Amino acid sequence: MVQKILRLREAAELLCGGITERTLRAEVHAGRLAVVRLGGKFLVTQQQLDDMIAAATTRLPCPADDSLHASTSDQPEPTAEPPGSFSTERVRLAQAQALMTVERLKEPSNGISPEPTDHRVVPIGRRNSSAPR
Repeated sequence: MVQKILRLREAAELLCGGITERTLRAEVHAGRLAVVRLGGKFLVTQQQLDDMIAAATTRLPCPADDSLHASTSDQPEPTAEPPGSFSTERVRLAQAQALMTVERLKEPSNGISPEPTDHRVVPIGRRNSSAPR
């Protein structure tokens, strides 16, 4: 069976749901959408679109699956973060670090010259017209 060949614009219209030709071009450049390039045009088939969608589809875990594993296991599952307010502690530490940085930036900076610069001011007076030249 011969599949209909689509341009990216036609494929985007076929997919709907916020998918644009530009999105499909990005998928091509990322290597997630196989295309045929003919005459400077990207051409795809419905099967190539289906393959891209299948590869991007993720299966969300079912809550029933988690409870089944927990009920059949003798050991508790390890958690990613220790119990308590670990994330709150991280935020508090980050805020303290930011405040220390702000206080350090308020301090006057040291000069970058190895020796002090001579800031002499030389007065430039007006010449008197009666003064000899």
